[in-house]
Amino acid sequence: GMGQYPWVQFILNAKGAFFDQWGQDDTQSYTDRLAANFNCEWATKVEDGRWTAELRIPLEEFGCAPSGEPLRLEIVRNVQGEGPEISAWFPSIGGHAEELNRGWIVFE
Repeated sequence: GMGQYPWVQFILNAKGAFFDQWGQDDTQSYTDRLAANFNCEWATKVEDGRWTAELRIPLEEFGCAPSGEPLRLEIVRNVQGEGPEISAWFPSIGGHAEELNRGWIVFE
């Protein structure tokens, strides 16, 4: 599973496709998690040999606020195709979705 509840997942690709889901408790179906449709804004840019992404996440929509309380976060990069690569901001042991494989961020 994705670890303790609640959790939110956002996925972007280089072409600008976007995916979000919200796990609120262990009784939810996958369809229920996909119904979140957060009010996010995102943009991607492909350049020679790299791509970048920017994502605005509406923290208040899932009960977070920049209040000084720490928030668990993981950022994972997957490269598909010839010579696939996976890298993560916080080193993962096992699966990236496990809660202990997330770092902490603090809003000040």
